[in-house]
Amino acid sequence: MFEVVATFTFLKADGSQAKDPYVRSWEGLTKDQVVDHLEARWIKSLVKLNGLSSDVIHGNAPTPPTTNPVEMRMDLLVNEDGVKWTRAVMEWPNMGIEQQEMLIGMLNGEMSSLPTEVKGKENKGKKGKGK
Repeated sequence: MFEVVATFTFLKADGSQAKDPYVRSWEGLTKDQVVDHLEARWIKSLVKLNGLSSDVIHGNAPTPPTTNPVEMRMDLLVNEDGVKWTRAVMEWPNMGIEQQEMLIGMLNGEMSSLPTEVKGKENKGKKGKGK
């Protein structure tokens, strides 16, 4: 069986935590559920983000404000029976609060259409080091 954990961390320039991580997790999944549902939606979220970025760059969408920019990391870890099966990590060094919320909203929007048997648990307040 597979376990998937998506973690978003937010770091200040000195490497300390800017705010608590945002974590979503799924347990007891089959390989088909991971590939056909979770990973496909993760990639679809990133494609939407790329389209939005392109629109901003080409002047087709307003540039969103960048309030309190921090480094944001997205980490998607997939384990099969406790052993790492795949892992994807992306980092944005200067992402403001507005962009963070938009990206997490895009991912949550994609994940909201998961079949009931694939729905995961969300933990917005997972405690970590610092504040």
